[in-house]
Amino acid sequence: MVSRIKREPDALLLQFERDREPAERKLARGGRQALLFAIGMLIGHTRLMAGDRLTVSAVDGEAESPANR
Repeated sequence: MVSRIKREPDALLLQFERDREPAERKLARGGRQALLFAIGMLIGHTRLMAGDRLTVSAVDGEAESPANR
């Protein structure tokens, strides 16, 4: 019998990017917090424009990420 275990990453890095502006970054602990942060990041911009990008990536362990700097 084959079993698979899906492990949630320790942390998720969210990054909102818009041309010619510094990227906005947040570090979330788990999927629920990442979802809330993502919604907040989108609401924080009164107008979304073509080319705006919101990315979510896994961060393993306690390694320093750009969000912690």
